[in-house]
Amino acid sequence: MASSQQRLDNERRNSITSTISLWDKLPETKSAPVDIANDNDFIDEDDPTENDTEEEVDILDNNPPTTVHKRFASSLNLKNLEQSVQLWQFEEYDQIKIIAHQEDMGRAKTELQRRLSSQELRWIPNDGERIRSWHLGLSFLRFQLKRTQQIDMILLTSIRPFACWFRFKNTVEEQQNRRVVTQTERLQPIRYGHPPRFRIFLRYGALIELDEFCYSSQHSWSNNLPTRFALFIDNERSGGTIEWVMEDSEERKKKQLLAKNVDRYVIIHLLPDGFAMYICQKCNMNEFIAVAGEPRNVVRSPSHPSSDPLRGPMRSRGLIRPLLVAAPVRQRPSYDKYKRIGTREGIHFPTVQFEFRIDPNQLANEQARNAVQRTYNVLIQFFTSHHIKICYGRINSNPGPQIDLLSTLKLPSLIMKYSWQMLLNIGYRLQVQIDHQFCDDLSLLSREKWNADDLFYRVCVYLWRLFTLEPFVNLTEKLNEAIAESKRKRENSTFGLINSLNCEYNTETYVPSVTLTPTLIRIKPLKLCRTNRVLRATQEFGNALEHFALVDIRDENGERLQSFHFRDLHGHFL
Repeated sequence: MASSQQRLDNERRNSITSTISLWDKLPETKSAPVDIANDNDFIDEDDPTENDTEEEVDILDNNPPTTVHKRFASSLNLKNLEQSVQLWQFEEYDQIKIIAHQEDMGRAKTELQRRLSSQELRWIPNDGERIRSWHLGLSFLRFQLKRTQQIDMILLTSIRPFACWFRFKNTVEEQQNRRVVTQTERLQPIRYGHPPRFRIFLRYGALIELDEFCYSSQHSWSNNLPTRFALFIDNERSGGTIEWVMEDSEERKKKQLLAKNVDRYVIIHLLPDGFAMYICQKCNMNEFIAVAGEPRNVVRSPSHPSSDPLRGPMRSRGLIRPLLVAAPVRQRPSYDKYKRIGTREGIHFPTVQFEFRIDPNQLANEQARNAVQRTYNVLIQFFTSHHIKICYGRINSNPGPQIDLLSTLKLPSLIMKYSWQMLLNIGYRLQVQIDHQFCDDLSLLSREKWNADDLFYRVCVYLWRLFTLEPFVNLTEKLNEAIAESKRKRENSTFGLINSLNCEYNTETYVPSVTLTPTLIRIKPLKLCRTNRVLRATQEFGNALEHFALVDIRDENGERLQSFHFRDLHGHFL
């Protein structure tokens, strides 16, 4: 008996020893490639029954997160990791454009020449030395390199202390690409995992300077739990769309950006752990929402006869163990059909920020780096295919003030109140820059003794048009220039300025012009009206300027609102 017990102990000891040696000799498993979701991962907005029993598939979430070794935990080791692990592989270019304010172009030229020389890049002398005007009230200078060379864009965009943007071009490759006709396609949707692997942000705001972005905290979204984040790119629908989808257990939200609504430029800030894109847009994005229904759980419960000794109830020490029934497989909730939604008293956000970064502890993860690079390349291909210019720069992102807390002006007349609202309707870029000095100057202008309404209206229209073309101007300086110019014209004229708002003839009159969109109430300059129903109704309703308005219902970009969208927004407008 003792010998049999000793033999059993030896067998157990050998079994344990062999098991340990077996796991010690296991090779390290390689990381799986980036997982792209299938087309069925999200339902189509026209099919409310799809995606009822779809299982969750996230990028890089198929395997457990791979943590970086402890030696990378400190900030110094993380910095060394960024130097050893290169996220970006820079391409070759033969032309560089530097974009800055006119007063900064001299220093920008000197600093750029020094940076190019430090990278041993040679350019053609006396080519593009002339400073030329660019869009948005900026200027640019072009450097033509002698040959195509690899350029470190992160190093070039770190020029300080002045702000500037860069554009890079490969003229040889661009000429070759013009001969190739690419077919439009619908790219597969990309779904991202939750932190701590990624940090994803979508923010509405405005570029108030070349290197400063202010965003609204109330219009910011991230991939924090329990929100799931996804990106859709479609080159066919509506001329090209980018859709950001955020879903949780209660609802799914979709932010849709049309390629034709992009305002010509996209500024990219490359980071050692990701990128941040600042997309300039002409109007707000389209907003959709879908309410979640009851999720469907698939229960796999094998029905085995109880008489089967192998599959029947198991007895152990007088206890009956129940049959092993598979637990319900958790499914993502099914969602109803997308519905277009609107916002009352909305704000125009001229810039959208999309930030995609890797957690510092995941920089050594090849899967995470592949996900960032793939997302970046897909977006770059989309913008270039729609002839949207791409610039590079260093931009600081900060939360802006609460717009509803801004002090409102107390103006005496209807024309002044209308002009003030028209000025605020420019959007978030202007509203975050309004200070007490600007409000005091406008209040002083409203107290002019002679024809104050007309003077106030002219100054506001001038600022409204100027700020649309040159968004980076100093608002207070331009206001003082407009007031001084208006007063100069009044003093130099023999009979003073003509009141352009009150028409002396009964054949025409000025009336307010308002456009309603799903997210905005656009107040535009007064419109000259010659409609009989307005001119002949003064006895019943009074002055047309104070009692009539031309109201138009449009989509965000000014186009006709589709009937199926108006059906969803019927209660919002009416």
